[in-house]
Amino acid sequence: MRSTDEYIHPDDQPHVRHTITEAIRTKSMFELEHRVRRANGTLGWTLSRAVPVLDQNGEIVEWFGAAGDISERKRAEDEIRRLNDSLEARVADRTRDLFVLYDIASLAVQSLDLDVILQ
Repeated sequence: MRSTDEYIHPDDQPHVRHTITEAIRTKSMFELEHRVRRANGTLGWTLSRAVPVLDQNGEIVEWFGAAGDISERKRAEDEIRRLNDSLEARVADRTRDLFVLYDIASLAVQSLDLDVILQ
C-alpha cells in the first residue's frame, strides 16, 4: 500500500493531515476535498469522507468511509470562475466606455446650450 505522501498532492498534504488528525482527536467524521495523483500519473480531485467506528469504550477501532472522484466538478467550477472573471472584465470595460460617452455627451450638450445663449 502506498503512503498518502505518494498520491496526495504536496500542497494539500498539510490540510489533509490536519483534518484527519483533528478527526482522530475529536473522534468525529471528516470530509475534505483534495488533489490526488492517479494510478496513470495524472492529477485529479477527490472528495473523502470517513466516520470513526468506536468500541464500547469510545475508542476508534476503524474508519468507515468513501472517496469519490470530483475532478469533472472541479473543472466545471474552474471554467465558471474563468467565465465569470471574463464577464466581470467585459462589464468593467463597457462601464468605462459608457462613462466616457456620458462625459462626451454632457460636453456636447453644454456646448449646444452656450451656442443657443450666445445667439
